[in-house]
Amino acid sequence: MRALQGSPLRLLWLILAGLSAAAQIVMVSATQENPALTLLTLLCWGGALLCVEDMLPSLHPSPGWFSLVIGTVLVLSGLIRTASILSLDGISQLLPLWLGTGLFLLCSRPRHWRRWSASLVALALIPLCQAVTFLLPEQPLSHFTARLSQGLLLLFDVDTMVSGRLVTLPGGSVTIAGSCAGLDQIAQLLAISVLFLLAFPLPSRVSRGWMVAVAPVVAVLGNTIRITVLALITASGSPTSSWWFDFFHEETGSLVFAGLNVLVFGWIYLRVLDRQLNLRDGLSDGH
Repeated sequence: MRALQGSPLRLLWLILAGLSAAAQIVMVSATQENPALTLLTLLCWGGALLCVEDMLPSLHPSPGWFSLVIGTVLVLSGLIRTASILSLDGISQLLPLWLGTGLFLLCSRPRHWRRWSASLVALALIPLCQAVTFLLPEQPLSHFTARLSQGLLLLFDVDTMVSGRLVTLPGGSVTIAGSCAGLDQIAQLLAISVLFLLAFPLPSRVSRGWMVAVAPVVAVLGNTIRITVLALITASGSPTSSWWFDFFHEETGSLVFAGLNVLVFGWIYLRVLDRQLNLRDGLSDGH
């Protein structure tokens, strides 16, 4: 409640910030069939809020005239552009950073940019992660995931054959292509790893690099489990197999595996963070 107390300018800024985030999330949800991008947008805006959470209780907007004019233009034009988008393109994916910069200028003078840098980085992750999904090659990842899925199935004594991106079981087969390759999951976990580092920084620089490297590994393994489950559903011959396949492949059920990936990565990250903090405290007590 303290975050909502203060001057009318403070309340107006909080309303604009909430409106900007809500408009972006609704726009992405309305223009995209893939729920992964909506989830990514939600996570990045939430991460941006988390990065300025400590400032909210004492937040008092004090922009100069230059900041006020530029910030107003950026926020208003960004909101108008968001409301008029019918399909998401490369330019519109920059809108979160556009709006975030406008909100920063409406609250502070440009020389105070360091206080807002973490939040702006969090919003920049949205276009950066989309660039990752376009730049990473899909075919090698599909073939690699197919081989991993085969190994997992053989581990449980399920006869499996793989040809390129095709995983074949005695009762059916699945083809790993497009979103099934796991590029969205990799981009999402890379974004989450950076958000964790911004909000809960690790003391060790080496560990920071390792955690960013661990993120795509967790994503690939999680997607491999998803492909394995889809293959088993297809080969089961159950009357409801088609419904279950569609649910876990295209509908909200696909987010179950994305959520599990986040939980696994979050658990690993917090364990590493807790261990390093305990080690640092132990060294401090020793001195």
